[in-house]
Amino acid sequence: MTRRPSLGQNANQAPNHRANRSGSPSWPKGQPTLGAGQDQSSQAKAPSRKQPARHPIPTHLRFEVLRRDNFRCCFCGANAKEGVELQIDHKIPVSRGGTNDPHNLQTLCQACNLGKSSQLL
Repeated sequence: MTRRPSLGQNANQAPNHRANRSGSPSWPKGQPTLGAGQDQSSQAKAPSRKQPARHPIPTHLRFEVLRRDNFRCCFCGANAKEGVELQIDHKIPVSRGGTNDPHNLQTLCQACNLGKSSQLL
């Protein structure tokens, strides 16, 4: 049985409890181990859902959508003249299969777009 140092006793005076172990710790079969020169980033990672490739909306298409929507937020009606930042939003999010087709794009102010998240309006 291993003794812990009592109060007032230095830790370096305590018996070496690790020296009393017999053998090495057991490692479950099939569990990966890191070899010399490896780090955890090279180990297999948990599978993730693959997101569709994102393609930026071209500038000319952004302007076309802004002009079509009269430079107003389609949700609250705010416009750029009021100092509101307008953004182009996907009605059906790209993460749900939406595209950059003009019929899937709408003008939203920053507040409405952030509040919407990936919901459908």
